[in-house]
Amino acid sequence: GGNIATNDAFGVGALVANTIGYVNTAIGYQALYSNTEGYYNTAVGHSSLYTNTTGSYNTAYGIESLYLNTTGYFNTAIGWAALKENDTGNYNTALSYNALGTNTTGESNTAIGMNALALIDTTSNNIAVGYNSGNALTGSNNTVIGSIAGEAGISDTVIIGAGTTERLRINSTGDILVSTGDIIPVTATQDLGTVSDPWQNIYTQDLNLSNEKRVEGNSVDGTKGNWTIQEGEEHLYIINNKSGKKYRFALEEIQ
Repeated sequence: GGNIATNDAFGVGALVANTIGYVNTAIGYQALYSNTEGYYNTAVGHSSLYTNTTGSYNTAYGIESLYLNTTGYFNTAIGWAALKENDTGNYNTALSYNALGTNTTGESNTAIGMNALALIDTTSNNIAVGYNSGNALTGSNNTVIGSIAGEAGISDTVIIGAGTTERLRINSTGDILVSTGDIIPVTATQDLGTVSDPWQNIYTQDLNLSNEKRVEGNSVDGTKGNWTIQEGEEHLYIINNKSGKKYRFALEEIQ
């Protein structure tokens, strides 16, 4: 190809169409086959960066990685068919087989793991880490950690899983959704909110109250207790979980 002194090509058809592109490295059958003016590209593997013409600063390792890229730049694809259908998308990173395999114009996506973000096409700013991670996503600005597929159409969402089980989700409005398990403090010394930054409202079902984990009892008589407040249709009830005794709050209606 052109500017031979600054290009390295090893393999049949590697960099065969290059005209003025420079500082390219092509290793493998038809690697960077269509490149004409692109520069600072590295393609290692059969047909890697095959269709690239003017795209620059791309790195492709693996059979047909970044295969359809034409003008996209600053993409990194490692693995067979990683970013295979990328055309003009930029700043994407795909590690493993078929990661971001159908992306065409989407930008700034990161997929680590086999089939990660496999259906992303034109959307951007997604991150997925894990086998099949985010492989059902089609929206933008999502982060998925674990082998969780997600859903088509969601955006601005964070999903954290353990294996294929979703554990926690932060949706597009900032709500935190816990799918399994409980939120538990490491010790009994953590607070929920502070004096200067309290929670606005608390929505709960039964309210369980216990100070048995404290070193000292309450500030009135020094004892420790374990109580549950429950809701009735007409009354509020409180149960002493230590003695089993049950009480009803005396409520006065205000007109």
